[in-house]
Formats: sequence, C-alpha cells, structure tokens
Amino acid sequence: YAGLAEMLDLPEFHEMIHLKSLLKIMEDYMELYEIFDKHRLDDDTKVLIGDETGLEGFEDYAVVFSPIKLYSRSLGYLGVIGPNRMNYSRVSPAVKMIVQDMEKFVKGW
Repeated sequence: YAGLAEMLDLPEFHEMIHLKSLLKIMEDYMELYEIFDKHRLDDDTKVLIGDETGLEGFEDYAVVFSPIKLYSRSLGYLGVIGPNRMNYSRVSPAVKMIVQDMEKFVKGW
C-alpha cells in the first residue's frame, strides 16, 4: 500500500466516508484478484474506471493493473488505485515497467 498517506491530500478523500469505503475495497484481496482475473484479456496493462470494476462505492475511482508472473509460475497483479482523474498516460507505462522489472528480478526463483 505505497502512497496511502498521499491520498489524504486528494480532494476525493477529504470526506472520511469516501476514504473508508476505498480502504475497505483495498483490504479485500480476493475480491480485487477476482476482478483483475475477470478483466485480464492478455498480459497487457488494463484500466478499469468506476463502475467497470463492478465494485460498489468505486464510482469515483479507477484502477490500472497488470498481471505479473512470480516465482514458480504463479500469477499475481500489480495495480494502482486512484481517482478517475489520475494521469493514465503516466500511470499505465509505470505499471508496465515495474511489472517487467519485477518479472526479470524473480525469473529463475
């Protein structure tokens, strides 16, 4: 959960109820995994905005995620959750680059 403290500076989270709702979503690893798995078409980075996730309370947020192949060929996901207005042209390539670097690092474990 890198960057949680910075979320408090965003106008979307000035009301505690919005922050609490998003944190509950982030704590449910299995639900997030199922959403990512359901929307993964290939190994490319994917963007889901608001209702596209199917999550209640996620209307004002978006997630940029990519599958990542970990050791023993297990599959995980790396993602960034933020407001709908996040800079997708910066976040998407960053997620892709981090995934590629992590896959190189764990290759052969």
